[in-house]
Amino acid sequence: MKILTALLAATVAAVAPVTAIGADSPLNLTISQENAAKLPYTTLGTMVSTPGQSFDEFLGEVGRALRTFSDKTKFEACGELASTPDKSRYGIVITTNKSHLGCVIRIGLIPDGMAELGVTIHSHGGQGRFNMNRVDMKLAGVYDVASIMRIPISGENLYHFSPTDYAGGPGYLATPDGVIYQDGTPGKYTVVPVSGARVATR
Repeated sequence: MKILTALLAATVAAVAPVTAIGADSPLNLTISQENAAKLPYTTLGTMVSTPGQSFDEFLGEVGRALRTFSDKTKFEACGELASTPDKSRYGIVITTNKSHLGCVIRIGLIPDGMAELGVTIHSHGGQGRFNMNRVDMKLAGVYDVASIMRIPISGENLYHFSPTDYAGGPGYLATPDGVIYQDGTPGKYTVVPVSGARVATR
């Protein structure tokens, strides 16, 4: 779900929100496009594949980096995957909004000299319940701060895509067991074969 919205940052052409709110959440939260476009973000770092490294191997490294961050902070992290013109090297700029609820992917924010692959990867935050922070509220377009901060929200499923993920189109998810991919078909995903891992489709 790419939002073609003019952003304040000149290097960013569009944003694509990726969220996964717990199924038993007492709120039916939706992403405000206006708020998503204005939401500040933090760049966690840039990753580039080593010479000869396959795309799947690189995905494995990116997935581990995303999960390490999310396991430590309970925030989502994300990025758009890119490659050199000859597909010999791959890269990603990993960002976070420091939100438990989602990560706004900055379309076009990729390593220098690379082109977009048209696919993204993200991690889900934490599984436990939490109280929304101010970034969560901005992302969800919630304005009743006094009320919402008292309501605990259920955490995310770290192992599966959310309905919002499927609705947003194809993409990768960094899980504790490795990286998985979905093509936009609800309920279906494929395990990425990294380091000899078994390939499975559900």
